Amino acid sequence: MFHSLKKILATIPLLLMALLVFQGSLSTSPTFSSNLYPTALAREEEDEEDEDEDYEDRNQEESPKTKETKTVDVIKEVIEYKPVVETVTVLEEAYKIDTDGDKLVDALDPDPLVDQREYFTDTDEDGIPNALDQYHDEDDFTYYEAETDDNNNGIIDSYEA
Repeated sequence: MFHSLKKILATIPLLLMALLVFQGSLSTSPTFSSNLYPTALAREEEDEEDEDEDYEDRNQEESPKTKETKTVDVIKEVIEYKPVVETVTVLEEAYKIDTDGDKLVDALDPDPLVDQREYFTDTDEDGIPNALDQYHDEDDFTYYEAETDDNNNGIIDSYEA
C-alpha cells in the first residue's frame, strides 16, 4: 500500500506542471480554437471558397448564350392487339336442369325423376316412405291382392294349386 501511495504522490507534481504549461499557452493566444486547430480552420475556409466557385460555374453553365437543338429520330414499333374469343363451358347441362323440381340439380340428384322429399314423408302412415310405397293409402304389410276364382267353383285359385 505504501508503494502505490508513493507512485501517486510522484505523479501529482507532473500533472500540475502540465496543467500550468497548457494554461499558459491558452492565455497568450487571442482565440482558443484558432491556435489549437489552425489547419482545420484553413481547410474549412478553402472548402467554402471552392463551393462558392463551383456555384458560380454551375450558374454560368446552366444559362448558355446559344441554344442548340437536336433532332432525334424515334422508331416506334406498332403492336396490334386482336381479341381472342374462347368459349369455356363452366357447367354441364346436367348441372342446369332440375327435372323433378326438388331444387336439386339432376347431376347431383340420386333419382332425378322422384322428388327427394318423397323419401322422407309417409302420408298413409304405414312406415314406408312415399317414394317406395307400392300401395298408396293402404298398409303394405296387410294388403292382399284380389283373389280370383277363374273356374267359378267357389275355391280361390291360390288355394287350388
